[in-house]
Amino acid sequence: MIIGGGRLGRATAKLLRQSGHEIIIFEKDKEMAENIAKEIDALVINSDGTDMSRLEDAGLEEVDVFMPLTGSDETNLMVCQIAKDKAERIIARSNKEENKKLYEKLGVDVALVPLTTSAIAFRDAVLGDIKTLLILDGEFEVIEHVIKNGSPVSGRSIKDIKFPNDARIIIMYRKEKAMIPTGDIKVESGDRVVVLASRNKLKEVIDAL
Repeated sequence: MIIGGGRLGRATAKLLRQSGHEIIIFEKDKEMAENIAKEIDALVINSDGTDMSRLEDAGLEEVDVFMPLTGSDETNLMVCQIAKDKAERIIARSNKEENKKLYEKLGVDVALVPLTTSAIAFRDAVLGDIKTLLILDGEFEVIEHVIKNGSPVSGRSIKDIKFPNDARIIIMYRKEKAMIPTGDIKVESGDRVVVLASRNKLKEVIDAL
């Protein structure tokens, strides 16, 4: 659920849709809300997102991530205050670096400053545990992921990992030593893998890892 359909909110919504997520967007400007509904396959609600009854009606307590992304810290902080006891996870836009501590006090999981990040950083915060290294022609991304203890791929050969067809592990680092992986190499916890994948398959890649 995204609050604010400005440039950052729209861009983040598009990236998350490409990653397979369902999106709800609150936008208080009627004309902008109508344009977003035409542009993005999402549920768009013409409201400013500070009405708890509207948020609850839209499924606030069921969403995986709640994201106040307006250009106003006052609005974002207010919305975080309203939703903090209802939302499972909150990732917010902090428009000023000095305000990040205020977000943390409200229990916000991640507060990113868009002056130094982008919609990709917000998307990565939602997907979790990935870092985007490179974007190729807007269709493919090169991402980095560290294999954790308990990962379903730990101890398995690369050839046995069920990746989508348009995704490949292209480099692997073990104890900071780089290697070009073959199908028979077994993945271990602590390995850092670099994956080339089509943008609309990123969620499947992360789920597999």
